[in-house]
Amino acid sequence: MAEQVLAHAAGSTCRKTAHAEAMIAVTMIRLMASLLAGEEVEPHGPIETEAACRLADDFKNQ
Repeated sequence: MAEQVLAHAAGSTCRKTAHAEAMIAVTMIRLMASLLAGEEVEPHGPIETEAACRLADDFKNQ
């Protein structure tokens, strides 16, 4: 029983991480579209802030 609970907890963490990464990726696309359209973008909340940071890092590394 304890092994099943631990396996479920590990799977749950994996899903949460994958979900967060997907949300960040979608937000990066939305931010890029806004920037290409010439809009000024202010990130709101932790997901948009992380996406904006990753997008800025991608621009620096190109």
